Amino acid sequence: MKRILTVLACSAAATMPLAIGNSAFAAVPNALTQQGRLLNAQGNAVTTAQQIVFTIYDAATAGTVLWTETQTITPDDGYFSARLGDATAIPATLFNGATRYLSVKVGADAEMTPRQPLVSVPYALMSNNAVGDITPNSISINGTQVIDATGHWVGPASSLAGPTGPAGPAGATGPAGSAGAQGPAGPTGAAGAQGPAGPTGPAGSAGAQGPAGPTGPTGSVGAQGPTGPAGSQGPAGSAGAQGARGATGPSAAFARSPNVGLVSFNTASGITNITSVTFTAPSAGYVIAIGSGYCNVSSGGQVYLWPTVGGPTYGTSDYSTVAFLMGYTTSAQGSYAVNNVYSVGAGQNTVYLNASSVAGGHSCYGGLTVFFSTSLL
Repeated sequence: MKRILTVLACSAAATMPLAIGNSAFAAVPNALTQQGRLLNAQGNAVTTAQQIVFTIYDAATAGTVLWTETQTITPDDGYFSARLGDATAIPATLFNGATRYLSVKVGADAEMTPRQPLVSVPYALMSNNAVGDITPNSISINGTQVIDATGHWVGPASSLAGPTGPAGPAGATGPAGSAGAQGPAGPTGAAGAQGPAGPTGPAGSAGAQGPAGPTGPTGSVGAQGPTGPAGSQGPAGSAGAQGARGATGPSAAFARSPNVGLVSFNTASGITNITSVTFTAPSAGYVIAIGSGYCNVSSGGQVYLWPTVGGPTYGTSDYSTVAFLMGYTTSAQGSYAVNNVYSVGAGQNTVYLNASSVAGGHSCYGGLTVFFSTSLL
């Protein structure tokens, strides 16, 4: 049943005591008073006992529950007065300056909206004086008065001593004293370093020429001089004899399989042969196998195709030449082309075009072309 609440008053008491001067004041009751009138959906006063849940939040909507209490109250012609905090104590830290919101829930009804912001009663605003400037008659700490009614410090003098201040600047230098008596002569010092050489004197006059000396040995041969320019070209010579015939180059052959119809297979089929080519090699050599065609791939399926020699299974194959087709979320038709080079022996050989699948049923069409050569470039 929906009910209507008319809030008459909500008074808040301070949440912590304050001792000022020499008198100790009793702690302020840590409780709130909520008054209102409760009406039913038809606007009639509720007079029967009701279970009422009072809750304090940190936000006007949603938010965090900070305190809650349930009381059973019997309204008088719908009017009631509830003292909040008697059943569940209100934490002393609940009112820290932030706005708090009170909600009321009656019986099985949903919480009433909007929530009621909790604000100060007129004289409770003076409690903010303890947060900013304070105006007491005197101040006592643990029963000992430290500041009297005239504002003078009367507590222990040692409490007024602050930390040692920094050292002051050095004073001015005093006047120089009179000269003392001369001390005894010190020991002789070590010899100093040799001084620099003096300037060179003038050159003397030239002496008489002496006799000629013996002839010296013959010197070594000098390096060869550069080559002279080339002479003019001589006449052309006669034609030489014809050279021998060169070896016969490599032979090659070509074969192709007939195009076949659609070949159906699935995962359980394992490896399926699409087509093949059988040929006779005149000697050992190499083949290049080229397979191409298209496949119908079922939804979510995967098809792999590759050429091989030596057997209708994996045989001699290189997975870098495998073609991959996938149906993704719907069936699809896709073309493919694969090729590779294999070595073969002399005589009959067979090249296969094979397919396999990971999931689903599929069908493929294709042809196979084979080139044979006795050597590679």
